Amino acid sequence: MRRSLLLVVGLASAVALAAGYALYRTLVAPELPRLDGARVLVLVAERYNHLEYSYVVDALRRQGARVTVASFSLDTVNSYDGGSVKPDVTFDRVRLDEFHAIYIPGGYAPERLAESELVLNIVREARRRGLVLAAICHGPLVLARAGVIEGVRVTGYSAVLDELRRAGGVVVAEAAVRDGYVITGTDPSALPRFTKLLAEAIAEKLGGR
Repeated sequence: MRRSLLLVVGLASAVALAAGYALYRTLVAPELPRLDGARVLVLVAERYNHLEYSYVVDALRRQGARVTVASFSLDTVNSYDGGSVKPDVTFDRVRLDEFHAIYIPGGYAPERLAESELVLNIVREARRRGLVLAAICHGPLVLARAGVIEGVRVTGYSAVLDELRRAGGVVVAEAAVRDGYVITGTDPSALPRFTKLLAEAIAEKLGGR
């Protein structure tokens, strides 16, 4: 019985991963600015969205950015859609003076991230320092809980829009939106536009240093 259950779970994960990469191949990559010297911190936890992670991270790395993955521990973090990632640093060891931007992929992970005062303080301090803050799908929930979107034009997955409004965000009907150094997106279909807005914001940040 246990073996059969494991087989079913394994097949389901394989199907989810295959579906994710099939979608990945349909997303047209936009032209992005060079990001040599940029440092980007990605916040993940169990059951993150690997498609939203990999599309953005791969694009930023291709343009020369250095990406650091942070989580609650250094143990491998598993996505809900068949992927995984090994963190480089734990949240309590993050030094924001080393980074230009923070990115939060979606999935179920943002719910846990938004319950962590340590994570929320990282986001708050990043906002205070003027870092680029980017979040997609359920990710903007973390920005809302951190209290950094009051008066900011934002979007996100439909399930988090009410909370974005309660946090003072100005919710707009766009797949991806940039307001200053805050970039948000709705779901994987928004990845090309979202990634372009993020890369442009980082490039501007680099230019101003």
